[in-house]
Amino acid sequence: MMNDELRIKKFFPISYKLKAKSFQGGFSLVEVLVAAAVLIIAVTGTLSIISRNVSSAAIAEERVVAYYLAQEAIEFVRSVRDNNVIANPRRPWLDGLDDCVGQACSIDVNDSAAPVNFCPGGECPLLLNPDGVYNRSNGEQTIFSRTVILDEIRDEQEVRIDVTVNWVHGLQDHGFTLSGHIFNWR
Repeated sequence: MMNDELRIKKFFPISYKLKAKSFQGGFSLVEVLVAAAVLIIAVTGTLSIISRNVSSAAIAEERVVAYYLAQEAIEFVRSVRDNNVIANPRRPWLDGLDDCVGQACSIDVNDSAAPVNFCPGGECPLLLNPDGVYNRSNGEQTIFSRTVILDEIRDEQEVRIDVTVNWVHGLQDHGFTLSGHIFNWR
């Protein structure tokens, strides 16, 4: 062993001694601030994307409800036309829908006594009863309003049904009009 040490000393004539550095683990203040900034940017971006997606999902849900409310009114008008023609061939085919011809009206498919009414001011807000049914007579106020207008295209032959559903989501107004045509098929 002695020989080996001598050989090394001859090969490396100057002895190099390594000084033991005192090293304490940790991060500098700059490193911590940069890491925190990167983390804040990543979390903020993710949260804003999640927030936008939740808001978009709520608006999509409201659009589906609005579409079905509009479709319900069109189907009701078709049903009244069909019942008028089948029940009594002499009865006017739009009997019971007079308030809707050429002006805004409301339709409450659940009110058998007075399902069609004139809409004051053109706004027909809908209520939601405890059973989860939209109507015009009882329940809590909703964000939706539905207006129906019947426009005669050809006298006693064709009518265009325009159903407009409006609602407010946050500070934004939303709405659309669904149209259909019915014919006097007598």
